[in-house]
Amino acid sequence: FYLSQHPLHAVKQSLELLSPVNLGELGTLRARQKVSAVAMLTEVKRHMTKNNTAMAFLSIEDATGSVEAVVFSDAFSRLEPFLLKDSHLMLWGKVDYRDDRVQLIIEDAEPVEQVKYIKLELTPHDATTPERQTQLKLILQAGTGRSKVPVIAIINDGNERYIIRLGEKFWAQDASLTLESLEKANFNASCQALVN
Repeated sequence: FYLSQHPLHAVKQSLELLSPVNLGELGTLRARQKVSAVAMLTEVKRHMTKNNTAMAFLSIEDATGSVEAVVFSDAFSRLEPFLLKDSHLMLWGKVDYRDDRVQLIIEDAEPVEQVKYIKLELTPHDATTPERQTQLKLILQAGTGRSKVPVIAIINDGNERYIIRLGEKFWAQDASLTLESLEKANFNASCQALVN
């Protein structure tokens, strides 16, 4: 219960670029569907498995609801520094159902203050020329592994300005390397914080 707005309300609008789901809607999604969510950790229970590896059971909430979440051993060692009660995180994972209750299997997390995006300014020539489109596609799909840096393309055409959020398959894994490659190919790009 909060006397004022939920603590995540201030950052929620900024993070809309990542298309996070509301936790209150998680139960309407299919099992194993990949999602991102902005949440506050309200409870963190560390647990040792039979194989003597650490994992965690979490309670997470946003302004729309709360759900249970699990961080399995393979992700736990990487995410442990972020798994603190009352921390505000951007979470990536998949929907799961256990005993007819929805839960989130967390595969990755980052404090909301550290979430960044790549702003890509395109000319009409960049946006419409097949060679430039192919070059851009190859740069954005060059990384391997989990990509979590969204790319926002802005096309300036005279008095018109078009903003396009590129799909997850075009997100960057490493913002610095992607920016370097974009600049070498003469694309105008910068990395920006989603939350100020």
